[in-house]
Amino acid sequence: MVLWRKDLANFSVLEASSQMIVGKLTVAGKGSWVVASVYGSNVAQIRRRLWTDLEKYCSSDLPFIVGGDFNCMISQEEKRGGKKFLVNQGSKDFTNFMISNDLHEVKSMGPKFTWCNNKNGGAHILEKLDRCLINTIAMNHIQITFVKHLSRVASDHCLILLEVFKPLVHSKKMIRHSSNWISHIKSGYGSYLEDESEIQKTITDFFRLKWKFRECNLEGWPNPSSVLNVEDQRLLEVDFCQDELQLVVDSFKRNISPGVDGISFSFIKDFWEIIKEDIWLAVKQFFISGNMDESWKETMIILIPKIKNRQELVHYRPISLCLTVYKLIAKIVLNRMEKVIHKIISND
Repeated sequence: MVLWRKDLANFSVLEASSQMIVGKLTVAGKGSWVVASVYGSNVAQIRRRLWTDLEKYCSSDLPFIVGGDFNCMISQEEKRGGKKFLVNQGSKDFTNFMISNDLHEVKSMGPKFTWCNNKNGGAHILEKLDRCLINTIAMNHIQITFVKHLSRVASDHCLILLEVFKPLVHSKKMIRHSSNWISHIKSGYGSYLEDESEIQKTITDFFRLKWKFRECNLEGWPNPSSVLNVEDQRLLEVDFCQDELQLVVDSFKRNISPGVDGISFSFIKDFWEIIKEDIWLAVKQFFISGNMDESWKETMIILIPKIKNRQELVHYRPISLCLTVYKLIAKIVLNRMEKVIHKIISND
């Protein structure tokens, strides 16, 4: 399935099969691109047909992007657990396809492996089956090329996100004049640092010390004066339902900053009717098991200036940008707690 916004772009299907959808994407002011979404067979012999079909579009003089689940690995680094990876004809065919057609894999950020067999212990297997390839023409059009591996939600695969038309300043000199970039900082010893690596280390050391684990003495605390009655306890313990998730989605505003996965509440709201069942299955599984996927906990820390003339790290206020699925779960729990918490915590 291929989705696009008609007010921003036009997509015409050139060819479709059980392993791919190829189309011409035309974006106003950005020209035309050939885009292919693939779902490769797990049988190498059948997957050869995919390479043959795609090759017809690789010779075009247009930017070419192909991405999706190729169902194929090319090295041991792309697998963890299970039987040891061995180079086979399938991986050779894939490598030859990329070399022969001037296709380059886009570097990724996020989880290293894009597929999981959802088993525990020694049976746990991780593999990189999903990726994005572009030709040289596309590389010359895109100002920065990297793919985000998003969190697995109600699937054994990670979504992959390629941002094509998001400009980024390359010049280090221009970056230093950006109001969102720390070009210099005063160290704890009073000296000013301008080297990027030294600034990064100083920031890391500062917040690691600030947020380090501290032992707390809980002895001598008074006994609670208020406790929840049986009815309130039952209210907290009742199973979460999909209506509670719907209430959270309806209440959240569109302009909330996304986390490292780039998924905003604008996206959630616009495509809610399509994705709501999958989101609910993922959220429900967390409440049933009590285990949260590690990738859901990934947080981007942003430093917000407190004053104009900031020189030291104490002049910045850190905020955490959590993943949208994490925010959904946290808000569902908070809504449930708000019904009773005023009974055990006073305004004072």
